[in-house]
Amino acid sequence: MFKINRLAHLLLILPLLLNCYSCSKEESENNTDPGDNPPTQKFEISWSEKSGFSTSRGFLPTNACVLNDSIYIIGGATDDVNVTGTIEIYDPQTDTWSNGQTMPQNRWGHSASVVNGKIYVMGGCKSTAGPALNSTIVYDPGTNSWDTASNMPVGRIGFAACVVNNKIYVIGGCGEEPTETIIETTHVYDPSNDSWSVLSPLPRPRAYLTASASNEKIYAVGGANSSPWYGLPYIDEYDIASDTWTIKSNLKKGRWALSSCATDEHVFCIGGMQSPQNDGGFTVEVYFPGQDSLISGTSMSNARSALSSCIYQGKIYTFGGCTSPYPWAQVSNKTEVGIWME
Repeated sequence: MFKINRLAHLLLILPLLLNCYSCSKEESENNTDPGDNPPTQKFEISWSEKSGFSTSRGFLPTNACVLNDSIYIIGGATDDVNVTGTIEIYDPQTDTWSNGQTMPQNRWGHSASVVNGKIYVMGGCKSTAGPALNSTIVYDPGTNSWDTASNMPVGRIGFAACVVNNKIYVIGGCGEEPTETIIETTHVYDPSNDSWSVLSPLPRPRAYLTASASNEKIYAVGGANSSPWYGLPYIDEYDIASDTWTIKSNLKKGRWALSSCATDEHVFCIGGMQSPQNDGGFTVEVYFPGQDSLISGTSMSNARSALSSCIYQGKIYTFGGCTSPYPWAQVSNKTEVGIWME
């Protein structure tokens, strides 16, 4: 009798226990902080067009330089034959442009990085075909003048560069154009003592990639590893503290000649081409380093590759680039601003 009554009692309370578990699980899920995870559908960005600069060009530094509330666009190729050393300076507050002192040597496929109020321009090529430059030149906006610094250990075209803790990290690239030689080395430049050091090599060597820093880690994105160029979807993370690389999730679409810019939560991967036959791309993908995940963002209004971008006061700015496939005779002077809404 006791066993029968006990069984009946368990059967009676079992539905109540299951209901409590269900309520507890639902409450736990509903209490999850939405900020713990990236959105799962689409990353909404509202794009608008601003004043364009006067010299249309592509194959700009993948990262535009932000300094003293101005954005600097430096050098680039004006078509598939001609290269410029022009500096144009954008004022986001007034949506106007002015000119800086022209570079002492024209170049494209170079980098430009800001450290302690000066802009360090490295590498690139002085004509649309030929060997890579290894020179470093330094622009001082205060005096509107150029100086020189120590050469890179290796000449590079189409490489990635970014700044962390006042040091400039340069990654990948190629040694000449046209080329079959891809550079795997990573170097760091310290402007405080004008010196270079070698670091762990890029695990998947490639050129025409981009890189941005988020939370003192560097994310090398996209690129290509042979000519003719076909875009790769790679994202590799460099940990400065341990001098190690880690392979991360792939882009949804392989791209080269793309640009990137970053916050502590996002890496925006912008534009680029899948192959030499493609026009410049509208594509924007947003990488979340904390979750190693990607989602699609709202596309730009103007399709471009080999463009430049940056974050300024919580907005994405994109500049210039190529709008036609090889031989990239058509270039852009477009400026677009993106405001994201999470």
